[in-house]
Amino acid sequence: MIRAEMTKYFRTRLFWVLNGLGLALLTAYSLAMAGMARVGLMPVTAFEYLIAANNTYVMLLLPLLVLLFSAHVFASEYRWRTMMIPIVAGMRRATIVWNKVTLCGLTTLCFVGVYLVGSMGFAFTLFPAQDMRLEGHTLSIGEVIGRMVAAMGWTTLIIFLFGLLTMVLVAALRNTVLAAVGSFLAFIGLMMSSGAKYNPFAPLLRVTNAFVQVADLTTPDIGLLLLKGSGVWLVAFTVIIVVLLESFRRQDIVLE
Repeated sequence: MIRAEMTKYFRTRLFWVLNGLGLALLTAYSLAMAGMARVGLMPVTAFEYLIAANNTYVMLLLPLLVLLFSAHVFASEYRWRTMMIPIVAGMRRATIVWNKVTLCGLTTLCFVGVYLVGSMGFAFTLFPAQDMRLEGHTLSIGEVIGRMVAAMGWTTLIIFLFGLLTMVLVAALRNTVLAAVGSFLAFIGLMMSSGAKYNPFAPLLRVTNAFVQVADLTTPDIGLLLLKGSGVWLVAFTVIIVVLLESFRRQDIVLE
């Protein structure tokens, strides 16, 4: 069924519009930075460009695009009156939810992948590719690329969590925009409170920051941070899945 889900939703106009909008804004942002670098206003290297893009595009626009599409793939079933079809065919509600969860993960991976390929292309086309000095260590171009891929891989997991939260809100609100905006505001809240000492979710973003800000990633402190971040992610994932399954089980789909 997941192949049918991908075929149905990845061919929709919204999927291509959101991806196109993301690439268009990334292109405008990259050309603006390149223009400022050419006239000496903001000389940056490829690595510095990738960090700047991560701090703006990835932490603001990209999650919103993913959350809008995640809300659509769940809310549309109610809107199109198609939620009953798999149940009538004998499919358990839990199976339907897990298919949507898988689709949300693939959607997140797709949007992040498009950004990663685009940003890497701009980074090494518009900006000088040179070794990067970080805390007294010299990073090669290969290490720079590896760090950015690792950072984006972890960011994918974070955005995926909020995609699932969007589905919970869709089940409760039955509204695409409200669900996406509500989940996006929760994501912004996570970012703004990431430096709080007693915030239990803080390790999620600190792992991403460590990949691009810490020179030596082999220290015990980094291992402990990864362990904490993974633990927080697993707990958050489990809680959201349980809530999603319970809220979907209670939906009176017949009346939709």
